[in-house]
Amino acid sequence: MLFRVQKRFFAANRAALLLGFIIVVLFTGCGASNDNQNSGVNLGNGALLSFIGIDGNVWLANADGSNAHAISSSHCPQNASCYGPPSWSPDGQEIAVFGPAPNINNGNLLYIFNRQGILVKNITPPNPDSSGQIVWVNSGQDIAFQGRVLSPTLKTTPLSILVMNVASGQLQSSIPIPQISGSTALCGDNTARSNALLSLVDLVINGFNGLRLTFSAAPDGSAYVVSNGTCQSSVSLVTAGGSAQTLAPLQSGGSVMQAQFSADGTHIVAVEEDTNGSSSIVEYSSGGTQGKTLYTANSALQPETARLSSPQWSVDGSKIFFMHNGDLWVINSDGTQAHSLLLTSSFNNGADMVEAEPIPSPDLTHLVWVQLEQSQIGAQPTTALIVGSINATQQVDVQPGAVWPAWS
Repeated sequence: MLFRVQKRFFAANRAALLLGFIIVVLFTGCGASNDNQNSGVNLGNGALLSFIGIDGNVWLANADGSNAHAISSSHCPQNASCYGPPSWSPDGQEIAVFGPAPNINNGNLLYIFNRQGILVKNITPPNPDSSGQIVWVNSGQDIAFQGRVLSPTLKTTPLSILVMNVASGQLQSSIPIPQISGSTALCGDNTARSNALLSLVDLVINGFNGLRLTFSAAPDGSAYVVSNGTCQSSVSLVTAGGSAQTLAPLQSGGSVMQAQFSADGTHIVAVEEDTNGSSSIVEYSSGGTQGKTLYTANSALQPETARLSSPQWSVDGSKIFFMHNGDLWVINSDGTQAHSLLLTSSFNNGADMVEAEPIPSPDLTHLVWVQLEQSQIGAQPTTALIVGSINATQQVDVQPGAVWPAWS
């Protein structure tokens, strides 16, 4: 699928939005859904993969990519996503996702599906324009996302972390967050790009939204990390009580972004870029202190290329998977044994390709990632969802055009 997204759910270039967490929603074109008529498919008790398919709907598959099928049935315009990034509950039993509301003009609902793909609940958010990345907190009792509350006078509040109870569907709290500054349209890397692939990687990393954005939570909902600063080049650690601090760069003049809590909530991993062009995988305590560098890339395959991005914890906290120069890498969480898993990024005048956002399955048996390809400068990039072994071997093309994978 081309990354270009029609105006209904994700109204922006999909290459840029692929890995971003804040998503603008403009509702035109997605038809009514028959999700409540889905009879469900039992895929067993193992880890499952959810993603947004080429048709813009929510899909499920087994961990090896087999038995892939849609669980929603909205009529999406060609090359458009009617649904946002799916998010699994901590017990792997339910999926939360934003999608089109059939009875609300230009609005969204929060849909909750079970692992058989049956719609079990829908929740009306405090603003029909709510969208984007969802996290489960408080042992799966609540879900949180970034949004604005619509007041009775139809005025919106400042951007906040909105926490809603899944059982009752009620808003539990609205946590103010520091306001993002800077125009995202002007937030690309200042270094000139020399070919299509370098431009593609730059778009994914530094373009409109892109990988700069952060939204992650401690599992108990006590703290969140969110993007902040000019061009989202810093990260705020926000507590449930509303206090906020900025994750301090470890290098003078550095920029911290792409932060993520570990599954147990004890550590935060992030990427830091310094003024000399180097980038590092860095780690903090859950309180945003005790920062240390785990791995630094002082040079790239070519000086212009993006270096490190999209770090992802393994559920057990033992490893961190990340994107390095458009390839897939992994490192132990103590900073040892950094090594490549898949080196396929190409720098030529033909079809340019990179591997992005590696995400390990909870049992560390499989790895899912998105392959980006751009045929020529100016062409719209395309995607393919790939599943392999945890070492990125035994690769299976789950679905061309699919995006936003998530493990149960």
